[in-house]
Amino acid sequence: MSITLDTIKLKEENNTIYKMKKWYIFYITLIISLLSNAYFGIYNGMWIMYAEAINMFGISILCLAIAYELYSKKKK
Repeated sequence: MSITLDTIKLKEENNTIYKMKKWYIFYITLIISLLSNAYFGIYNGMWIMYAEAINMFGISILCLAIAYELYSKKKK
């Protein structure tokens, strides 16, 4: 079995792409939290009423992201 330079480069590219993909969920959650903070905090002034629900939503998304990352690591 011979490993060429092309296959090594392909594996490195795939590994880099995988590392980039696992951060998508973090960035999406960050954007959602920024938008919700801007909407409820600045425009409506009702942040206190919705703070707990929005924070729990963000925490649940982050927990699901961690669980998915662990699942994908165990799958390999």
